[in-house]
Amino acid sequence: MSSLSARAAPVDEVFRLTDLYSSRYSGWNVRHFHRWYQQEHDGKRSYSWVKSKLQSADLVAKGKSPGPHRIKRLPSVLPGMKMNGR
Repeated sequence: MSSLSARAAPVDEVFRLTDLYSSRYSGWNVRHFHRWYQQEHDGKRSYSWVKSKLQSADLVAKGKSPGPHRIKRLPSVLPGMKMNGR
């Protein structure tokens, strides 16, 4: 029994998208490819859908995750303080 969603994209559409990118638009960033895909190839899918399909097919690298919000530092040594571990 298949557990695919009724709203899932057809497999041939995903294959057509990945084949189009790898054959004609390899090296383009996703934003430019998505705009061209909508204008020239009548693509109706969203930018995030196109990006996730290209990333899952290993055609586009995933972006770096952001670094930590705050950098943890040891407190500075003030005059009269003992230097523990320094």
